[in-house]
Amino acid sequence: MSQATHAAAVPAHRDYTGAKLGMWLFLFTELVLFSGLFLTFTVYRSMHLSEFAHAAEALNVVLGTTNTIILLISSLTMVLAVTALQKGKKNSALLFLGATVACALGFMTIKYFEWSAKIGHGIYPNSPHLDTLPRGDVLFYGLYYTMTGLHAFHVLIGVLVLLGIMAMVARDKITSHDFMQHQPDSHHIVPYATHVKVLLSLLVLTVLTVSLAQVHLGAWNEVVAFAIATSKASLVLAFFMHLKYEEGLFRVMLSLAVVTLIIIFSLTFGDYIYR
Repeated sequence: MSQATHAAAVPAHRDYTGAKLGMWLFLFTELVLFSGLFLTFTVYRSMHLSEFAHAAEALNVVLGTTNTIILLISSLTMVLAVTALQKGKKNSALLFLGATVACALGFMTIKYFEWSAKIGHGIYPNSPHLDTLPRGDVLFYGLYYTMTGLHAFHVLIGVLVLLGIMAMVARDKITSHDFMQHQPDSHHIVPYATHVKVLLSLLVLTVLTVSLAQVHLGAWNEVVAFAIATSKASLVLAFFMHLKYEEGLFRVMLSLAVVTLIIIFSLTFGDYIYR
């Protein structure tokens, strides 16, 4: 057998478990990054309650809610692309990947109009108008631009990655064979209907979040919002990110990540409260 024939007969080695483990580790670092930002926001908000509330009233609830819905729909189209590829439906996978990119571009378009409105009113970092506002307002908008800007940057990077994935799927560099090598059991292929039900649940929880935000519950506002956000994150992790169907190792990793974040939050709030 010639060397070329032997190379063609032996499939390329791919470490699927290592790749998935690396992705979960990457997601953990992202979780730590954004949790730190939300923790910073929470601490400053507790120090400037009235000013943060006043600044938040200037945000466009309709645009913010619409962008949230777009993000949820993009989560659905992404997982549907994975499911289609698992079933060997290449064209459907490309269609769903394209829909995900379209959602990302829609998100960025809305974010452009949202930022333009604020900048048009002279509200942007180091602007003369912002410098005349109370310190709480300055902190709020500083965190607003930092957090939404970082998120928008992630979305743009995601678009580039998705375009690369689409090219690989189109050229058969990624096929259903890759999934079957790592997930040979058919029960890992989640029905489309299940994903749609999860999306509807997420939309209901989003509407509930927006509605309850208009009700003054005192300190319970944060508790309720956190509980709803935790429920939404659990649904996304379990179904859209297939954690429900993963091996025990990945579930242990997520548990350790959650415990780590709880420790970080506890130490930060403990230091703030007793300082």
